[in-house]
Amino acid sequence: MSSGRQNPRRRKRDRFLDCLRNLVRWCNPSPPDDIRANAVSRFALGVPDEELEKAHPQRRLRPRSSLASSPQELSTSPNAGATIPSIGARSEADSTPQAFSPCASSNKCYKPPVHQMDRPERRGPVIHVEDYSTHHNGNSYHNTHINHGPTTFVGNVAKADFGGGSGLDHATGFSSHMPAVEALLWDSLPKQRDVSNLELDSYLEGSREGVIQDILAWMNDSNSRLAMFIYAPAGLGKSTLARQLTLRLREARCLAASVSLGGVPADARGPESVIKLISREIGEKHRSAIPAILEAIALCKGGTLEEHLKGYLSGPVCSLDLPHPIAVILDATDEWEYYPRFIKALPSLSSWSSSLKFILLGRLGPREGGFEDDSILPYPLQPVSNATMECYFRYHFNGNSIQWDIGLQPSPEQITQLAELANGLFIWAAIVCSLLRKKLSFFTPNQTLTSVLDSGRLGQNGRLARLYHQAIMWLFPEPNEQDLVRIFLQATLALQEPLPLDDFSSLSNLHIPAVRAIQRALTALQVRRQDDHMVHPASTLFHMSVLDYLKTPPTSPAFSFHVSLFEGHSQLAESCLGKLPQLLPHSKNIDWANLTTKQKYVVLHLATHIRYGTPSVKPGSSTQWRSTRHHKIIRGIDIVQWQIWGSLLLCSATVIPTSMPEGGYAKSEAGRLMYDIAETLKGGDVAVGPLRISCLEVAVRLQPEDAGMWDGLGWAYWEAAEHGKDVVAAERAVLSHQNVLDIGAVPSGFDAGHVLFSLATSLQTRFGLIGNAEDLDRSIRLHRAALTQRPPGHEHRARSLNNLAISLQSHWERTRFTGNLDEVIDLQREALTLCPPDDTLRASTLWNLATFLRYRSLGIPSSDDLDESVILCQEALDLFPPPHADRRIALTHLATSLDARFQATASHEDLGKHVRICQEVLELSPPGHAERPSALRRLATSLHSRFETLSSITDLEGGIALLREAVKLCPAGNATRGISLNNLAWSYIVRYEALGVVSDLETSISLGRESLRLLHNGHSEWYLALGTLSRALHHKPEYLEEAVKLSREAVELVPPHNPRHWESVMNLSIILHRYWQSSGAVKELEEALSSCKETLERCPPNHSKVPKILALHAELVEAQSSSPVQFSESPPCPSHQSDGVVDI
Repeated sequence: MSSGRQNPRRRKRDRFLDCLRNLVRWCNPSPPDDIRANAVSRFALGVPDEELEKAHPQRRLRPRSSLASSPQELSTSPNAGATIPSIGARSEADSTPQAFSPCASSNKCYKPPVHQMDRPERRGPVIHVEDYSTHHNGNSYHNTHINHGPTTFVGNVAKADFGGGSGLDHATGFSSHMPAVEALLWDSLPKQRDVSNLELDSYLEGSREGVIQDILAWMNDSNSRLAMFIYAPAGLGKSTLARQLTLRLREARCLAASVSLGGVPADARGPESVIKLISREIGEKHRSAIPAILEAIALCKGGTLEEHLKGYLSGPVCSLDLPHPIAVILDATDEWEYYPRFIKALPSLSSWSSSLKFILLGRLGPREGGFEDDSILPYPLQPVSNATMECYFRYHFNGNSIQWDIGLQPSPEQITQLAELANGLFIWAAIVCSLLRKKLSFFTPNQTLTSVLDSGRLGQNGRLARLYHQAIMWLFPEPNEQDLVRIFLQATLALQEPLPLDDFSSLSNLHIPAVRAIQRALTALQVRRQDDHMVHPASTLFHMSVLDYLKTPPTSPAFSFHVSLFEGHSQLAESCLGKLPQLLPHSKNIDWANLTTKQKYVVLHLATHIRYGTPSVKPGSSTQWRSTRHHKIIRGIDIVQWQIWGSLLLCSATVIPTSMPEGGYAKSEAGRLMYDIAETLKGGDVAVGPLRISCLEVAVRLQPEDAGMWDGLGWAYWEAAEHGKDVVAAERAVLSHQNVLDIGAVPSGFDAGHVLFSLATSLQTRFGLIGNAEDLDRSIRLHRAALTQRPPGHEHRARSLNNLAISLQSHWERTRFTGNLDEVIDLQREALTLCPPDDTLRASTLWNLATFLRYRSLGIPSSDDLDESVILCQEALDLFPPPHADRRIALTHLATSLDARFQATASHEDLGKHVRICQEVLELSPPGHAERPSALRRLATSLHSRFETLSSITDLEGGIALLREAVKLCPAGNATRGISLNNLAWSYIVRYEALGVVSDLETSISLGRESLRLLHNGHSEWYLALGTLSRALHHKPEYLEEAVKLSREAVELVPPHNPRHWESVMNLSIILHRYWQSSGAVKELEEALSSCKETLERCPPNHSKVPKILALHAELVEAQSSSPVQFSESPPCPSHQSDGVVDI
């Protein structure tokens, strides 16, 4: 190529950058003097900053925060018909950054790291799986029903309440203003379903005003927690409250996004996809956040869930530079199948709580759901009063919608009785009003009301069950009508997506007139309206309590109207199979885009309906399945038809159209074809996880003796269990891999140890979710057996070594049997020899081995183990030279090993190096970094150790300054704030004991009490907070008894094997000594001496505190000898000899 011709790749890159500049001008009405080519272009094209600046010297790069220009009035789409002021609007008077805001403290907002940052002390070893089960980081699979939509959802609240201005149906017009490349990236983000046709129960003005004021006050409190979880049983009006909150927060300019997880389409229900959906909502409401969102699309690809939260949510919100926090409202949270992962990851945003908050609504509170975190504020939603419920009934009864008998409107007594029966359940009241509005053929509204009142008072579930049963009997009085509605409900419960009326009629075998009549009648029980020409899944129309009633037989059979979900799937599966040959002609040239709605439904959901609507099988037992009509129909379908179906399925389920695997299939090999489709889907987008499992479930039904198919199904369920923390998936993974073992054949392409390894790994995962010790013991036995099948030199021996080591570590954590640790270390040593320097597993293997060596040194003191631990961590650090993204992790591991060796040897060299490493870790955690608080605490602790060794007040003062910053970065109510407060309180105590400044003592007591409040009983560092406060209180005579009580409680909470146990015992000895000095209580003096001796026995021989402990012991012995009271005999004090050996 001649030098005068421009490189085509450079032309392409320049066009990309020009598009990006147009986007920034679009988001900033006042064009800036310079422009920042954001990370999207650099990441996508692989262009370094220096090259960009060289190519465009007139446009220097600048921080992302400079993208946010002065706020302007930003119109939405041209079709919106409204102009919405940007929430980023900020007056000159408000231009000062908020105190302690991580966004305001730096010019550069958070950029998600490419690699996950783990806490060094507890960095968990990674369980390895076989080659074929590789998955993309960030993808998760789930085995449960695809259509999990919450049944109390508000849907797209912004759209439903604000017309077209915020509507997602205007997304095309919205993105049409962007340059082409950015529009393509933007449109890749998932969005909510259009629910503009759904009818939502209106909010009764003032009914929840107290709750709303509490939420607004929480939003305005700069020290409030990251999230509020509003929880209540079904039917109390949570979704209606979410809708009203959306209105109020939007009026207050405090709304980031409002998403109901029922409005999330089935192909975007994974946690990463939902985060992207929320981000899209934020961008459509706050256009200045769009560049940061587009940047996250590039930087977060393949990242962890925490990185997605920070990149897609906190980063864009930070870029708005608002003077107040904005909130994301998530309704029906606990009805979303991935909510455990999402809520567990949410505290990673605690540092950004001054800018972004979350309002979660669901039926189970944080404690009941197992998510009792200090960053989440529980808010139990109470039932409204009877007076409020009376207002609700009067409001609906006084209109013209109910045709009462002339002159016979409900009396005040009847309204009061209705309110008492409702007992705060809005859903009960709403359905009663709906039934009264219904023009029933046999009952007038007055007769219906009388019947409801005569039903009497039952418990909540019984009251709802009786109401729903009465309604169905009134609406469908004839037995044949009840049979038809049961078939209709079964089909709509199993329905995966809305279908046109004629398509649903064809698949459900119900005549169109019957379907229309049932739909019209059932509107009395629905909380949302549906299109007259469509049939929607029941989960999108009925309240959750109605669905529970239909699917779960109530305690009272007299009020039962049970609907079988299995039968619904079975009917749809049979219909889809029967119509498959008619729908798909014998032509491989058929295109997905040209299929009809019914054809697409059959292709997409056939396997799912077979999975949930036919009997399961196991090797040697498939008679029941073979007797079904489904099996007979499948056998009659030509293999070419199945290949066409598979090709279309792969085109629909993947972003890039995928062809069917090469190779011919015999007529009887539909099962192998299903298996090959599932293998092709492996590693794809999160939405295909359930589809992959469904294909494999069909495959094992067709070929139940095929070990390879069961093996693939087991690993698919294992991925769902591992990523979704799904216990049911873990159970099925174990069952599937057990079936492989029972067949007794090795799947094609795998070694003899693979079957044992697979079952052992599934048991290992189930143990982690359930905690059944039998699973762990069997996992260890199977891993040992697998290892014997993989001798030295085997390509998968390192994986078996690693997973066996992990299982043995779990066993050691339960039993503290040191023999487990010895074996773990031997296994890790061998695994290390199998990892060459360029192996990606070498660093984690080095860290794992170093960690296990430290663990062993705690039980059996060994300088050799500690030395080797340091050497291993140093070798791992050498693998990550600056500016490698994982260098910070490697430094923290080395710091941990150096600190362990210093605690045992009191080496000044180790201490100095530890301080320097902690300083480098802090440098790699700049303001705004999620790990900065922990880096500050780590360096402060290191400086404190140096003060205790060298008595340098400068180190003590430096540590206090660092801890003050750490406290500022931790929002009020967060557990990490409690940890930082405890550390700061201890530093003040140390300074008081060194310098005698009384104000330090008062400050320490105040901080200690606040720390104790934040670190609730059960927190891993609760005992440290007890020890700190007791140490501070013992300096005040009036608090001595409380100090003794707290100190004793701290000692009881620390198990003897804990390396900090001796410090808690030493603290108790000091406090008991002071108590004896004040009261002369001989019993406490004897306990103090006993505790001091125990401290000397457990304290490392060369620890810097040994001289102080010996001095305390001498004082206590002297006090004992001078006391006239006879003491009980106690063992002599251990002497600390120069060789470091404790002589008992």
